[in-house]
Amino acid sequence: MVSLTKTSSEESIPQSGSARLVEVTRGDLVESQHFGRMAICDQYGHVLAAWGNIETAFYPRSAVKMIQALPLLESGAADHFGLTERYLALACASHNGELCHADAIMQWLADLELKDLCII
Repeated sequence: MVSLTKTSSEESIPQSGSARLVEVTRGDLVESQHFGRMAICDQYGHVLAAWGNIETAFYPRSAVKMIQALPLLESGAADHFGLTERYLALACASHNGELCHADAIMQWLADLELKDLCII
């Protein structure tokens, strides 16, 4: 069973500002706990509910890859440059530069008539 519960300050990790967000159980046994910070906001950015210290700085890393790819779509660049689903998936992905990903990037650059020097 997986549950998401609002936690008390006693159920947090003080040094990180994280709160227990999820507890996975098997019967009466707690199998794992997952800690983090989370907020639910309305369309104006007002916090409706929060878990942990949402003011604490953090590195979102892979959690925001899809959000980082939104301007590619919203600007019209994806349509303009004929972005395929393969390239959109690559733009949203977290990967380790495996050969299949590197090949896809090199093909994408070739399709855009760019050189591999464009990779930062």
